Amino acid sequence: MELLYKNRSFSSCIMAAYNLLMNNFKGLVRCMWLPALLFSLFCAALVTLNVPNDKILAYGLEHPAVFIGGNVVLMLAVIGTSLWMLARLMSFLNEKTRKWNFARVTIVFLNMLAVSLVFGAIVFVLMRLMFMSGDAESHFTTKMAVMVLVSFVMVMLTLPLVYVNMKYLNEDNVSYWKSFIANYKTGAKYIGMIFITLLLTAIISLLVTSVIQLPFYVLMMALGTSQFGVLYGDPAGLPASFPLLVFFTLLIVMLVSCILTVFEMLVMYFLYGSIEQKQRERQEVSKVFEATVATT
Repeated sequence: MELLYKNRSFSSCIMAAYNLLMNNFKGLVRCMWLPALLFSLFCAALVTLNVPNDKILAYGLEHPAVFIGGNVVLMLAVIGTSLWMLARLMSFLNEKTRKWNFARVTIVFLNMLAVSLVFGAIVFVLMRLMFMSGDAESHFTTKMAVMVLVSFVMVMLTLPLVYVNMKYLNEDNVSYWKSFIANYKTGAKYIGMIFITLLLTAIISLLVTSVIQLPFYVLMMALGTSQFGVLYGDPAGLPASFPLLVFFTLLIVMLVSCILTVFEMLVMYFLYGSIEQKQRERQEVSKVFEATVATT
């Protein structure tokens, strides 16, 4: 296992995450295979259920309650298995019980959901005020600039939460809300490091994801081409087994994507450890300085 509490640069955090993933790949698979498999199954089923298909559409129109209920159940299953998967990962990292980690991961999820809803409401209100009332076309460029600026500010405000959440997921004596202000301030001190690290991680993830999801993109292009032809009177050229093809393609894609999710979590894990070590070193330097001043 890589040493967690170590003063690392942003590139070292990414490299440490990669090394831990590669060196402990078998252990991570043994720990996470079941929730990852179920998560992938439910994701594939949810997306397949909502991919345009005549038979599925006809059934949904005949039984709307069943169709909507199926979507809700699958979404809850996706959320539940994703939390279970992350709890398994944290148990592998911090060696605490799975029950303890599942409770903490759930609390973090609920808090991040609340933050997302608040920020989403703010964006919705701004869009409504600027683009859906009065003369929406006037000062369009200025309005878009304001929206970009507001979105950027919101992103920057959420960055310290990486440290807040990871500290809560790793330490027993931390209460999320009682320690929130102090931990948020600490995270805010290193907002530049967090931003650069997550930006590079996002770029890596985007490049890998574009390759991983290429088979699904090809299927969606084929579906779009078929539907476009149907609009002009051509027969649908897709086989009857197309939904099954989408399902199994997504199943494989999501399983591979789970590995990418683990990598992203590991980056945040080492980012937290680096910030903790930097804080300890700052405190030690401060103590030495105060002792030196006291003796002079």
